[in-house]
Amino acid sequence: MLGIAELCSLPHNRMLKSRKKKTISSLKLSQPSRTDCRVMLRDLTHALALDLELSPRDIETLLRRYDHNSFSVFVLELYKFGSHFFDCLEKSRWVAVPGWKCDDESYPLFLGERIRAVFSDPTSEQALFGVRSIRQLCFFYAKSQTPSGITKEQSLSAQDKYRATEEEVLSSLSPDPLLQIANQLAKSIFDGFSWDYLHSNHGPGSVADNQRQDKYAAPGMPGTIGEVGFQRFGDMDHLLRESHLVKAYTSYDFIRTRQKSEFLVVPKDIRGPRTICREATNVQFAQQGVRRWMERKLANDVRTRGMINFVDQSINANLALTSSRSGNYATIDLSDASDRLSYVLAEEIFRGSSVWPALVATRSNVVVFPDGSDKYLRKFAPMGSAVCFTTLSFTVWSLLYAGAMIAGRPDLGSSVFVYGDDIVVPTEYFEQAKFILTNYGLKVNSDKSYCYSLFRESCGCDAYNGSDVTPVRLRFTPDCVTRDVIPSVAATALLS
Repeated sequence: MLGIAELCSLPHNRMLKSRKKKTISSLKLSQPSRTDCRVMLRDLTHALALDLELSPRDIETLLRRYDHNSFSVFVLELYKFGSHFFDCLEKSRWVAVPGWKCDDESYPLFLGERIRAVFSDPTSEQALFGVRSIRQLCFFYAKSQTPSGITKEQSLSAQDKYRATEEEVLSSLSPDPLLQIANQLAKSIFDGFSWDYLHSNHGPGSVADNQRQDKYAAPGMPGTIGEVGFQRFGDMDHLLRESHLVKAYTSYDFIRTRQKSEFLVVPKDIRGPRTICREATNVQFAQQGVRRWMERKLANDVRTRGMINFVDQSINANLALTSSRSGNYATIDLSDASDRLSYVLAEEIFRGSSVWPALVATRSNVVVFPDGSDKYLRKFAPMGSAVCFTTLSFTVWSLLYAGAMIAGRPDLGSSVFVYGDDIVVPTEYFEQAKFILTNYGLKVNSDKSYCYSLFRESCGCDAYNGSDVTPVRLRFTPDCVTRDVIPSVAATALLS
């Protein structure tokens, strides 16, 4: 039996010949039987347990759980166990894990000694070893894909959840002093927008109108975009030429125009699929230009430079690492962030800024489901819109910056770091920041937000008491993996 370290030392040139990331499913491999897959994954689980120096009793418990459950159930049980552990760690109080045998002090028989060490002396080396090993074991498989892909039941469940979330999105909002400050920020930062010579490009993904072979050959713009001046596509150098403002933008009500996106359910991980929307070719192209312009403005403004990031995750990650020891910053994660950013909130923040007409004009306000039904959207933009991430990031930052100004603590506002739905704030601002975000319709993920323990998590960095405890995560479809590829998988697993 080889340990994980030994597996990783084996040659894996096959996976490293190209710098482009590859998935196991993209390799041309012989198809193993489902029984072979079970045996291989059991061996890998055993190797992981040995590498983490689990006790014989813990290894026996782990493998018994594996043998008596499907792979998906086994992975989800470990994931829930790990999530429960970190939730208790944040609350500094251990409670029994549902579904696992416990001793008289409520510590589980499985990994109980390591958990006890963490809660007995959180700053000890034994605690660090315990946190690192629990993180690695419980989240090793968490982002792997299921062998069967997306089932019909999962797809329908995802659609139902999407519709339910949409009903929770704010449909009305009254102006207040905090929103007024956020609006002034938007007006001052996003000044001088013009469609003239706007740089744009097509994204890598598919589009709703099947323009997959040559996206640049798409026809003209839909009405809303044409109204604000985006008249022609650019050439292959992605430069928009000959565009001009042909009609003054006077109305914010575009409900009369049904600009549609296509609802999709796509694989995410073993916990379930994710939902996205495909935009029309022309709409997506216009969004890319608006996105680039907004990100340049944010990169050049002294207030947002380095505070709102779209490429460099290291800023948030390093703050999470150092703050896990110093406690200076807390990390906040949002749930379904893009699906909960309402149109009315975006309107209050961006109204009157030079870029707002372009944001509205490139917005799809209707989503079409696979069964042909459609729904007007309360959200500003579905995941899949090129401006979604940028608009969300600025909205989050401006709300928290404005909230600090209202509280008379501009120093807190100037210490807010945002990377989409990954947020880092000063520890003393943690509770107020959560309140502000929730108050304006966003949902804080309490299970992945940390302030009171020695653990922090942001932008792919998991940290405990100043040490990086980010686990190796294995992403693959079990029935597409052969025994000779397991060393390559172990050696090249994505860190996230």
